Amino acid sequence: MGESIYGQFFRDERFLYRHDRRGILSMAKGNFRNTNNSQFFVTFGACPWLDGKHVAFGHVQSGLEVLDEIEKAGTERGKPLRPVEIFACGEVLSESFFKLRDSGVAAQRRERNTDARVEEQRREATRIAAAAEEDVHVQSAALKEEEDGNEIGRHQSAPARGADDGKSASWERGESSEPAEDESPPTPPRPVPSAERTKERPALLPSPSEPNFVPVEVYRRHKYF
Repeated sequence: MGESIYGQFFRDERFLYRHDRRGILSMAKGNFRNTNNSQFFVTFGACPWLDGKHVAFGHVQSGLEVLDEIEKAGTERGKPLRPVEIFACGEVLSESFFKLRDSGVAAQRRERNTDARVEEQRREATRIAAAAEEDVHVQSAALKEEEDGNEIGRHQSAPARGADDGKSASWERGESSEPAEDESPPTPPRPVPSAERTKERPALLPSPSEPNFVPVEVYRRHKYF
């Protein structure tokens, strides 16, 4: 077992990366916090149960065929059946390392932003659907109220409209229900003089010169009274 330059143990670093694929390089530590030392391990596949416990700090850039050979060695009780030693490994320059790190962080941020954006769109769609349904209910209620009001108005205004129709018909025929300002009310018919009544009287009636002539009867026959 090697030794850390920080001493026996050193503190946990930030958990920026996940054990989500083959070839992840991660620090090996005990069951407690801040128990990291010089040991590390490489994953053969995704190990999500290790997230938040071990600090992943890199991944294999090339040489995955070496992992294939190590995997073929087999294990027993969690240890290889034959010794496996890594005697040479490459080193990533600092500039390239930071680019890789930043790209990984950016990818995680994009993923989180995408999830947040999808969730926001889902909430917005739900809100719009609820508002549209509420508008439908309000419009239906307003339409029903308007129809009920029109029905009541028809029953209440039917006689008035009938009278108006009669007036309209009278106006169309040139008739007026009200006398004009320069018109006077009609006068009753004046009694016809006896001479005129004698001319209009039938021949069967007695003449005024006869003793049986009664003017009142003549008036009644002509409906003057």
